Amino acid sequence: MESNQHNRRLIPLNTAARALRVPFRWLRAEAEAKRVPALRAGDRFVCDLQAVEAALLERAQQATAGEGVRVG
Repeated sequence: MESNQHNRRLIPLNTAARALRVPFRWLRAEAEAKRVPALRAGDRFVCDLQAVEAALLERAQQATAGEGVRVG
């Protein structure tokens, strides 16, 4: 059975920011701080959109859970 990860592709961070509807500068800062999964390619970053989306969702759920609100 082939892993789903082989079907994923890396996209520029600015494309991911548009798809996620977040500011590019914020997403780049998150990538530089290693708070979202991304790879540096020279002076640019590339990422797997699904992986970034999952990381941001997990952070949002943790933040919400910390406020005493159940998510999911």
